[in-house]
Amino acid sequence: QGNEVFNFYTETKAVDIVAATFVDLMADHGESERIWASVLKEVVKRRNPGFNESYYGFRTFGNLLEEAASRGLLGFGRDDKGAFVFRGAGRPASERARRTAASPWRSRPP
Repeated sequence: QGNEVFNFYTETKAVDIVAATFVDLMADHGESERIWASVLKEVVKRRNPGFNESYYGFRTFGNLLEEAASRGLLGFGRDDKGAFVFRGAGRPASERARRTAASPWRSRPP
């Protein structure tokens, strides 16, 4: 059980890092634009030089983005050019991500 709590905590920390970076990129690029997953990862690594998604329990960066999308923090898609993120449907990404990042428990949304 302790290992499950650690895994959830580390996964949540990675999602928080990606969500906060996504919010900042959306502010710079505009809410209606897609952001390539590779660009998001570059900025995450620039801000957190030792960042590696596998440390947080994700096999790939895409898996990490899928988890963030499942929590409603961003939209995630793929096309013939690659993977991308965008503001998901519903609540604006910046509001949802900031609320999640600010939560002391950082639990999964209902």
